[in-house]
Amino acid sequence: MLNKILRRVERRKHPRCETVLAVEFELEVYGFEGESRPFFTSGNTVNISRSGLLARLDLPISTGSVCKLFFRHTGDQVRPQHVAGRVVRLREAGEDFLVAVEFDEPFTRIDVAQTAELATPA
Repeated sequence: MLNKILRRVERRKHPRCETVLAVEFELEVYGFEGESRPFFTSGNTVNISRSGLLARLDLPISTGSVCKLFFRHTGDQVRPQHVAGRVVRLREAGEDFLVAVEFDEPFTRIDVAQTAELATPA
């Protein structure tokens, strides 16, 4: 019973904004030779905050994977336009996958669709 109550408590540090932004993931994968090679996949955000995002991808990315994320074609909506993070959750969503990523460092500022502004508190 207590677990159900605790799950409903909002634990996010920063408010999230429901928005769709193109995002590219870069991961290091290891081949049979033991050498790392870059692997790229892309998708769209479902929501984003200063400390993380939820993205819809067509390929699964394992929980715990370290990745770099690149926000292309977003103009000045997202700064910086790349960030490092770690996959903290993976869930199937029909034919796609929902991947939650926690950023290594929070964004200093996100302006999304001119309607939601998430900025560093003064």
